Amino acid sequence: MAAQKRAWPWLVTVGVLLVLTGVAALGAELVAGMLTMFIIGWLLAIGGAVELIQSFSLRGTTNFAPALLGGLISFFAGVVIIIRPGIGAEALVVLLGAYFVAGGAFRFVIAITQKQDEWGWAAFAGFVDLALGLVLWNDFMGHSVAIIGLFVGLTLIFRGIPWIMTGVAIRRLAR
Repeated sequence: MAAQKRAWPWLVTVGVLLVLTGVAALGAELVAGMLTMFIIGWLLAIGGAVELIQSFSLRGTTNFAPALLGGLISFFAGVVIIIRPGIGAEALVVLLGAYFVAGGAFRFVIAITQKQDEWGWAAFAGFVDLALGLVLWNDFMGHSVAIIGLFVGLTLIFRGIPWIMTGVAIRRLAR
């Protein structure tokens, strides 16, 4: 319990930073969505380029062709996302929907079955992620970039709140 007593300020700080970052993303959904897509695009392009370079060290082995192909796919996917972030955003929205549904359901079930301190907030955060995922799957056409920014902002806020509430609960117990 002593370690938890010392940790409460860090828990609250992490929660506050998540909430503030989420609010900033909500204030500029398109910017947050475009930044998300550009970061993903650049990471794929750079990772693909590194894999392409590495693949040439495998010439003459059975691993050369798969490594080369994997590098090409990653590199060109990254370039497409950088040049046409809307196309990448639509694909990402479908994947984010799956992520939010699976992650939200998992967090919700864990929260209600383990019932740790402030479990209601964690269950609510899981439910929000689950609902966001279902909305993404049902109504995303034409708004993909803004939806990514909006949902990233919302999930940051709803992930920050349980951190804050847990830190506050630990602080109360420490008194």
